[in-house]
Amino acid sequence: MTSEIFSAAEALHMGLVDRVYRENEFWPQVSSFAERIASHPPAALSAAKRLINASEDTDLRTGCLLERETATHINVISDSLA
Repeated sequence: MTSEIFSAAEALHMGLVDRVYRENEFWPQVSSFAERIASHPPAALSAAKRLINASEDTDLRTGCLLERETATHINVISDSLA
């Protein structure tokens, strides 16, 4: 927003990023993270994506209600598959 350039360490300190990796660690970490995400049930991933997209156009209260309804729905699906 300010067009100011920050180092990775500064961005981490300011909370702009969650983690900083050495160059040779970056892609293995990305791959590991992607594998963790992909290990979750497709219905849960789809629901999470819908919630993320919906959050752009909704207020906090509505977002929380959507999250609660979605979690209930996912739990019902999970219970029926068990």
